[in-house]
Formats: sequence, structure tokens, C-alpha cells
Amino acid sequence: MDTNDRNRRRRRTAVPEPKRRKRSDANVVYTEAKPFNRNRFILQLVTVAAVVIALLLGLSIFFKAEKFVVSGCKKYSAYEIRVATGLQEGENLLTINSAKASGRLLKALPYVHKVRVQIKLPDTVLIEVEEVKVIYAIQEKNEDWWLIDCGGKVLEKVSVAETKKYTRLRGVRLDSPVAGEKAVAEEPVPEGTTPDGEPIPVTVYGSERLSALLSVLRSLEKNGVLGNVVSSVDVTNIGAIELWYGDSYEGHEGRYHVWLGDSANMDQKIRIMKQTIADRGENQSGILDIRLNDKTDGAVCMPLDKK
Repeated sequence: MDTNDRNRRRRRTAVPEPKRRKRSDANVVYTEAKPFNRNRFILQLVTVAAVVIALLLGLSIFFKAEKFVVSGCKKYSAYEIRVATGLQEGENLLTINSAKASGRLLKALPYVHKVRVQIKLPDTVLIEVEEVKVIYAIQEKNEDWWLIDCGGKVLEKVSVAETKKYTRLRGVRLDSPVAGEKAVAEEPVPEGTTPDGEPIPVTVYGSERLSALLSVLRSLEKNGVLGNVVSSVDVTNIGAIELWYGDSYEGHEGRYHVWLGDSANMDQKIRIMKQTIADRGENQSGILDIRLNDKTDGAVCMPLDKK
């Protein structure tokens, strides 16, 4: 085979190179920017405004407060609860401020401890209240009696006869109490003077006594010692808090005279008191020393002197 034949065969068997595609701009479309159409823009704004107004008108027609469902109240009627929230029939549900309504209710009705206001479409307001469960009697500085809860909220003024139904609180008095407001203790004034003629400084303030007193009440409730099963709590000596437990007995305020010491570890002391009385029996009597000193971590029981 000569050279020419070999060259012709190479040309026939050679793989042709792929053709390069030319770039095409056929898919790119260029359009001229349209001029700003002021009338069309105004029409769009008017359309949006019309939709918003229609929605607002719809909300004013629908979702109105027609029903008020009140639960959890005993001291107050459902009507009193509803009025105290400030909510009105026909008011739009979607514009109700639950926090403000709850605040108005708590301020107007002192015996309400907690409140929850909710809406239920299309026409109902749900008002759930929790009233104060345990109440205590305390005097103010002019010797009138008032009722408070363990948080120090003043409830109402009562007669001396009515206080027999409640635990009496002693050792601190209130200063100008107002129903629905936090209790404020009367502060003692200096008594006597030093040899130099200076007033003898006050060592324990009324606010300290009130704080210690409320800590005892909270511990009692936490441990299920509720109502007037405790006839009195006394914080006259803040380092030697006392209480009387049970019915009056042989001239005493209760069957058990409990010495609690200071306000430290109060939950533990109340638990020990409760367990000791349960072990001894409600119908027994005695002095329970629960000061948790170095000698004991429990209660020391001693006989109650007869009067």
C-alpha cells in the first residue's frame, strides 16, 4: 500500500471534531421601561385602602363580646366579677386587653387572688378567678381589726367578734391599711433616752416583724396547716416567735403552745410541729420547743401548765 492510500484511509476513519455552537441571544428579550403611571398607582392605593376598611368594618360587626363566662368565684357574684374587669357587652373581642382587665379586677375586688381573662371566638369572654383561701386577722395602730392573706394583701375591716373565726396575728400592727393594697407595718418610735439625752434607737422595725409573721403564715399554708386550727401567731419577740395550735384548753388559747425561735428554717419547724402533733394526738396538750438549737433537731415536749 502506497503512501497516498494510507493517507486517504486515515481521512476516512478520523473522528470529526464537534462543531462549536454559536452563542445565541434569541432567549434574551429587551423591553423598554414603561413610564410611571400615576393614575394606576393611585388606583392601587385606593384598592388596598378599601380592603383594609372592609376588614375593619367586618371586625366591628363580628366578634363582639356577647357572653361572659365566670368561674371560680364564691365571695363575689359573676356580675360583680364582670363589672370589675371593665369589659362591656358589645366590645370587640380582638381589641380586649386581658392584662388591663385583670389588673382592674384585682384592684377592685381584694378577695381575688389570681385572674385569667381569655377570649373565645366568636362572642365569648372567659374569666377564671382564684379567691383567697386562708385569711388572718390583724390589728391596725388604732386597734381596729383587719383581714389579710399570707402575702400581706389587706382584704377588709371587720369587727372584734368576727376575728374569732380567724387566726389572730400579734406583735405588729398595720399603719393606715387600705383594702386591696399591701399591708404596711406601723414602725415603733424610740422609747426613752440614753444618759447623753439621745433617743434610744429602735432595734427591730415593724417591717421586719411583718416579714417574719408572713413567713410563718406561708409555711403553715405550705404544710397544710390551714384555717383557725392555729388560733394565734405572735412575733412580739422576733427571735422567739410563738403560736397556739388547736382549740382553747384549760384557759389557754390552744392545746399546744409552740416555740419556734426566729424565722430561720421555718418550713422545717412547721413540718416538725405538724408531725409531732400528729404523733401525740390532736386531743393532747403541751409545750413544743422547736427552736432547732444545738441540743436537738426536733421538738422537745413539755407539759402545759394549767391556769
